[in-house]
Amino acid sequence: LKSFRVQAALKEANENEELFELTVQGWLSVGQAYLSIQRSNDMFDKDQCKYAFDKAIELDEYFWESYACLSRYYNEIEQS
Repeated sequence: LKSFRVQAALKEANENEELFELTVQGWLSVGQAYLSIQRSNDMFDKDQCKYAFDKAIELDEYFWESYACLSRYYNEIEQS
């Protein structure tokens, strides 16, 4: 069920990217959704995942949570 919700969120994000560009939280949600399916789903796209976190930082470079998410991305994806 969780995987289905993640897929629905990713599909919505891809269809409504301009909507997500409005908020840092939107981009973080997309990136975190990708991280949550990384091991179990062929929809995982590490470039899209990193892009989402980069967009969040671009929108608000002082929002610490974006850096925490990007750090998690590097720890889980780039090092594996």
